[in-house]
Amino acid sequence: MGCKNKKCNKKACGVNEDAIRIDAIGLGLPSWFPTLMAVCKVLLILCVFVIASYQWGATKDLLWQCVWSLSLLKLVELSDE
Repeated sequence: MGCKNKKCNKKACGVNEDAIRIDAIGLGLPSWFPTLMAVCKVLLILCVFVIASYQWGATKDLLWQCVWSLSLLKLVELSDE
C-alpha cells in the first residue's frame, strides 16, 4: 500500500506507510499506547542520566562520564522531536 501517484515522494502526499502496516496487522492498540511509550522512553533515558550523574560525581570515572555524555546527547535528540 502507499501513494497511488507514482511520481510523488512517499512522504510528499502524507501517506504514512508505518501506520498503514500497523493498521493492516490489526494489533488493536489503544490510542493512548504511543503516548505511554514516548513517556517511558523519556523516563528510561532520564533514569540513566541521573544514575550516571551520581556515579560520575562519586567516582570521577571516565566510563560514567561517557555514559552521562551519551545520555545527554539522547535527551537533546528527544527535545528536537
